[in-house]
Amino acid sequence: MKEKKAQPKRQKEVELVKVENIKIHPLVSEIRSQRKTDMFKYTLDVNGQENPIHCVIRNGEVYVFDGCTRVAAGMEVDHLDELECIIHDIPDNQIMDKRIRLNQTSKTHLNEKCFYFEHTLGIIGKSQGKKRVLMGFDKIDEDTNFGDIGKDIYTIACHLTGLDLSASTARRLMYIYWLENENEKIKALGLIDKINANEISINKAYGLLKDKKMKEDKKAQRLHEVAQRETITGKYKLFNKSAFNLDFIEDESIDIAPFSPPYPDAMKIYRHQDEVKHGQEKTTEEYIANGMKACNEIKKKLKANGVMAVIINESFKGGYSSVVSRYEIALIANGWEIIGIIQWIKENPTPVRLNEFFQPADEKIIICKKKGGKPYFSHPVKENAGAGEFTLKQSHKSKDGDLRFYVGGDEIPTTNILITPVFNRSEFGDIDPKFKHDAPCPFAVYDKILGAYSRSGMNYLEIFSGSGQGLVSAMKHGLDVIGVEIDPVSIEFTKKRLDHLINERSKNSVKKLAA
Repeated sequence: MKEKKAQPKRQKEVELVKVENIKIHPLVSEIRSQRKTDMFKYTLDVNGQENPIHCVIRNGEVYVFDGCTRVAAGMEVDHLDELECIIHDIPDNQIMDKRIRLNQTSKTHLNEKCFYFEHTLGIIGKSQGKKRVLMGFDKIDEDTNFGDIGKDIYTIACHLTGLDLSASTARRLMYIYWLENENEKIKALGLIDKINANEISINKAYGLLKDKKMKEDKKAQRLHEVAQRETITGKYKLFNKSAFNLDFIEDESIDIAPFSPPYPDAMKIYRHQDEVKHGQEKTTEEYIANGMKACNEIKKKLKANGVMAVIINESFKGGYSSVVSRYEIALIANGWEIIGIIQWIKENPTPVRLNEFFQPADEKIIICKKKGGKPYFSHPVKENAGAGEFTLKQSHKSKDGDLRFYVGGDEIPTTNILITPVFNRSEFGDIDPKFKHDAPCPFAVYDKILGAYSRSGMNYLEIFSGSGQGLVSAMKHGLDVIGVEIDPVSIEFTKKRLDHLINERSKNSVKKLAA
């Protein structure tokens, strides 16, 4: 005999039951959490009941076991007297199984929910630009402005699409969805997928997008400033005077003042020194005391948010003298705030043989500010080889085990370590091959400081300016410079050098215009 095919179950008939006669089944009451009825009331009032509730009858009474919130909402809708119910003939021990099966659904991906959200808002088919205006993305961080659509409609859309979100969070979600459809590079970050997989919250994903935008804006600003520096050459003033009296410079007129004091403990004998003879003091204490006199002169000339940088070397004459450490302590005692220290490592240091220690190969750059100052600072970056565009990267997990992400780009911050060769004396050849200076710093040292703490149009001061290395670097960065040097030979050479720089850059500008 042929086996009979299983007959499909008949759809149970829907009955109308007065709302006031429907009670919540005790088994459901024990586990049910209270939910807001506002959105259910709205849909019942506007669209009527679209899905029946599920009930059983006990002792002539109707008990709902699925659809409890709709019952609560129905009691508050004035014109709704009855609800459509499906009455099930099942015992109490099957009620929970039935409730689970009724609510069994496949998980809808967040991309699909976002599409339904747009459909609910009535913006499917609108241009991306129009959607931006309607959904209020330009005011996304203002909780009082939700665009032409309005906050209430966002709230209703959340309810209809099953998104348990506030209107503000829903707008941020839709902004991420909108951006992924607008920009392939944003889509490549995979934020919607990560939100869907509960790897990241909506607000965290939105924060990452803001971080990405901030990094892009900073990069654009940085490139703009670099381009400006190529077209702007600062002006210069040179003074053949002592650094221990700067009365000829206007007070609080300087933005940045790097300098390299003479080596301590008579390591060098310098040309044409003044009566102080800085660098030839008999003791470290005298050397540092004179250094503080020079720093105090700079302090008078520095603006409230200005920066001073001291490029200083250690002394090993007669043993280790702790010059750098003691200089730092003296600066603090004299009212300076030390921002930080850059360590300059020399690739080819001047050979020095010490009896009980290694070949010295470093100097320190002490970055200081006036107390309470807020100096300009642009974090220097370098190219992140092979990184390409901005990408989403995972960092260490948080203490509670949550995943953490950050936006990585094609640039990474540079550190406070500078590794570079010492000055190449062949750079003097174009100006005066006979000129000599005992200890000029390489351009890389000044570029490190200026790249972080200056922008074109600022005023630059350098005492002990020597051969003009720092002045050249500052003028190339578009700064107006003042050089103070007691040695007339160095002043004469520096003037030639700066005039040469201005002429060369002027010629290059003409060539670019001609091209």
